[in-house]
Amino acid sequence: MSDKEADMYIPDFYDQTDFECVLTNLRLKRVDKNKYQLPQEERQRTLNILQRALNVENGMDISPLQVTTDGVDVSIVGKEDEEILRLQQENLKNEQKNKISQLRNRAASRAVNRGRPKRPEPAAKITRASTTAAESKSKTLAAKVKLRARETVKVKLKKEGGRIIVSNKAGKPVTKLKKIAERLHPNPKVTVFEKDPTFETNIQIPYVSSSAHSKLLIRAILLKDINMLQNLIKDTTQICSLNTYRSVDVQLTPLMYAVLKGNHRAIKALLSVNKKKYCNPPETLLEYQRSGRYNMTMLGHAVKAINACRGGREGNNAFLKDVNFCDSTYPTVDQTVLKEALRAGVSMDTINLLLAENKEDSYVYSWKKDEILRQIHIAVRNGHHKLAGQLVSEAIDKGGYGFGNLHKEVLLYDRQPLSNFKSVSVIKKAQGNARITPLHCAAINPNPQYLTALLTSAPEYNLSDDNGWRPIHYASVCKSTGPLELLISRSINLEEPESDGNTALQVAALAGRAHNVDLILKHLIASEHTKKETAITVSLQDKQCVNAIDKGNKKSFTALHIACQQGYTDVVKVLIKHKANVDKMTNAQHDKLTPLMFASQKGHLDVVKLLIEHGAQVEMKDKKQRTALTHAVINGHAHVTSYLLRLGANPNSTDSSGNTLVHYAAAYGWYFCLKLLIEAGASLNLPNDWKITPLSLAFMKGHMGLVDFLVEQPGIDINVDVNNDSGMTLVMQALRSRINSSMLERIHFLVVKQKSDCKKVDLMGNNAFHHLVMSEVSEVRYETKAQQEHDALIQEITKLLLDHGCDPMVRNKEGESPFNLAVKEGCLLLVKMFLDAGCELNLDVSHSGDNILHYLVAHARNRKVEPMLQAILNAKCSNPESTPHQLLCQMAKMYNKNGHTPLLQALSALSTCHDEESQNRLLTFIKFLLDELGADVSAPCKDKDGKDTSHALHLGTKCKSGRVIEVLLAHKPPLNVFDDEGQSPLILAIKGENTEAVEALVKAGANVNLKSNDKDKISPLLLAAKGLCPLLAKARQPPEGLRCNPPRFATQTLLA
Repeated sequence: MSDKEADMYIPDFYDQTDFECVLTNLRLKRVDKNKYQLPQEERQRTLNILQRALNVENGMDISPLQVTTDGVDVSIVGKEDEEILRLQQENLKNEQKNKISQLRNRAASRAVNRGRPKRPEPAAKITRASTTAAESKSKTLAAKVKLRARETVKVKLKKEGGRIIVSNKAGKPVTKLKKIAERLHPNPKVTVFEKDPTFETNIQIPYVSSSAHSKLLIRAILLKDINMLQNLIKDTTQICSLNTYRSVDVQLTPLMYAVLKGNHRAIKALLSVNKKKYCNPPETLLEYQRSGRYNMTMLGHAVKAINACRGGREGNNAFLKDVNFCDSTYPTVDQTVLKEALRAGVSMDTINLLLAENKEDSYVYSWKKDEILRQIHIAVRNGHHKLAGQLVSEAIDKGGYGFGNLHKEVLLYDRQPLSNFKSVSVIKKAQGNARITPLHCAAINPNPQYLTALLTSAPEYNLSDDNGWRPIHYASVCKSTGPLELLISRSINLEEPESDGNTALQVAALAGRAHNVDLILKHLIASEHTKKETAITVSLQDKQCVNAIDKGNKKSFTALHIACQQGYTDVVKVLIKHKANVDKMTNAQHDKLTPLMFASQKGHLDVVKLLIEHGAQVEMKDKKQRTALTHAVINGHAHVTSYLLRLGANPNSTDSSGNTLVHYAAAYGWYFCLKLLIEAGASLNLPNDWKITPLSLAFMKGHMGLVDFLVEQPGIDINVDVNNDSGMTLVMQALRSRINSSMLERIHFLVVKQKSDCKKVDLMGNNAFHHLVMSEVSEVRYETKAQQEHDALIQEITKLLLDHGCDPMVRNKEGESPFNLAVKEGCLLLVKMFLDAGCELNLDVSHSGDNILHYLVAHARNRKVEPMLQAILNAKCSNPESTPHQLLCQMAKMYNKNGHTPLLQALSALSTCHDEESQNRLLTFIKFLLDELGADVSAPCKDKDGKDTSHALHLGTKCKSGRVIEVLLAHKPPLNVFDDEGQSPLILAIKGENTEAVEALVKAGANVNLKSNDKDKISPLLLAAKGLCPLLAKARQPPEGLRCNPPRFATQTLLA
């Protein structure tokens, strides 16, 4: 008992005492977790019982009227404990002897059947025949106590979600064993929220991200604040979508909420939005981990989905279930919205308002009208007979859709008599609409006389529609019990399932019809009791029917699962009254979810409280090791989170992937849930099994408001490695994303606002600039407008990092600096900025022997390199005695491992280039090498052994244009050299039919009589085609090769 509050009881410590000293059957009022109050009337009854116990102990007689009134027999008070114990032991011995005798009799009976002699029976021992009245009462009580322990071994057991239901051989109801109570430690430090502070209150919420801020449209609709809604619609800087979903398991948009609430002003405001340019949703840096695709032909049958890791673990994929929530910017009236409206039974005015959006567009309007008229059966299956009747009337006016007047009358009439109809009309099926009949429609009319009339005409009690729904299913969703009572009176099977496995009980729970649920269960209990032999004994005192009430559909969802998911508190109360299993799990295919988890997912606080008050396990875990609290946090239900945390739920609970509650709150942008977890003492630095911390997760999902909130908490360091596998910091992770305005905002937030350390390196020695270069590599664009915007972003990001101390000359473990990496990968803008920032030029080469000029050859094809070359010439040198020009001149003469100097590599690239712009850029670079850097035009290409293979002119002749030959000839290269195949430049030009190159070589003085240095020994003259013969004749050199060649070549020459 509490010392501070009278009549308040709190568990203190465990103790042992005799059972006679324990007063049971007291009605206590639960005030809080492990806190109970004794009502005044119960207090008075307790005092009366105790007074009578003292009177009995003193030898006084008690009035039988008092025993009946108080409900407690105290006649055994004052009896000797030893006498009671003796009687208990004696009774136990007698039962054991009787059991042995029964076993021997059965054994003897079997022996006789097998032809064996019967064993002699031992003589029966005499037992006490009678006892005194007091001894009899004591013995009976003692026997009960002993039998309770022994029956658990002898009786049949059935385990149901932590409960054990037993029945003895005689079929008598026995005690249902209680669950072990959870030892939760209440946490009163947590703030109490009776309503969801995010959506159902006006509590100020800081800006988290554009996606999180867009959900405030739902708050405005739920609060019926049209001014807030209009202001949010106008906010194009912080709102990214007007059509986002609320959460992972509550996928309702603002428009859907407006429809469900019948808020016509909100509907008009959302559907009449001018097409504005809203801000972009935050970019997610996490990548979805895929497990491949499955083709059914591989095994010939379907298999369940494979998770990202063994053991059913989702890993980081658990944080990516909302990545597509903001894909649609503007709300539209699509099929999902129309189905939701029919399911909720909204008014016809709301339906017409939704259709009026596209009334000017006759095609779209007619399509939507047709769509809703083909979904009337949804309204029928939810018991909305008036709405369904009005839609059927419109369908008949537009051609029928298979409906008849009988469909309309049984839906719309209240007491009016039906028109004359034929028996065949009773089972007339509609076109589409699940092919429902008037008989099905009559079953949802609260007046059972219409159903009676139709059944009298056509007694089709089990007529099913396309989805297996029978009249009993439709009667179960009716707003009254009349049609259901009618069908029950005619012995219709209540346990007949439809195509999804739902019985009448489950469809009634789905529609929220508590009166029908109660009626069905009472009838099932009564019918079960009439059966003599059942698998589970049913107690009329407890009013329970375990088989029916806990039966699941094809998804293993019971009626309680469905009611908790829909938030029907009255239905949940009825099911619990009839002893539904509050901890029943779904099957493994559906994640082993309990009713409490379903209620927590959907944010139904009243249902959560009701379940826990009736013994639901708070810390029970599903297939992925998630508790009800985890599901509440994932969906941002702060009021449910507050209640569970105050009860004592573990704030540091982890799932099978090591994801904590803080991970989920940070990933999905739930500010209030994160705040509550911090109040409850949750750890903020724990990484999951994929080494991702909550801070890193909030940053990678773009919830910068939560990052700002987290870094203010004690023990949080924004500069720590947030990915232990790679040692990357938040700055590095941001730089590895797609280069856009979101990256700039994140870098500015970290570097400027949070003062992040830009000098840190990861485990590979890479700093922030290394990661920026690698991001730039994947997004190098050509000269377009997009490239100009891209370059502007690169310049701002680079300037931010340079201003905060990031060094572009730091080498990683492979010996590459960001500057060298930028040159290698062709990030010319970054190279220029690094040089302008003071990067020193050196003669370092890569593993392939390439220097800066070699790298520029590969990139000169796509972009102009002159600005970067100019920046290089203005750069500093690592050797103070050298100038940038001198270093470049040395680079121009260096060979790489392919045996090419920068000039030879440029000529080789030009020979394979077909685009005119690229050719011009490469030719300009070649001129720079020759004119400015003095590249050696006589340097030959070398093979792996260092032997000469070809020269610059050989490579130049392979280019289509003769301009490159002219550029090379201007620097006096050797004209009559042979390559490794014995070909001179002139011969190669003739073979390649490069007329411009041949003309340029001949004019420069190439020997037209120089024979090839191979086995053919052919001179250029003899290889010339007809078009080249006049050119050779103009050279006025004696054609010495005519003597050794066939006369046809000489003839061609003379003719020329």
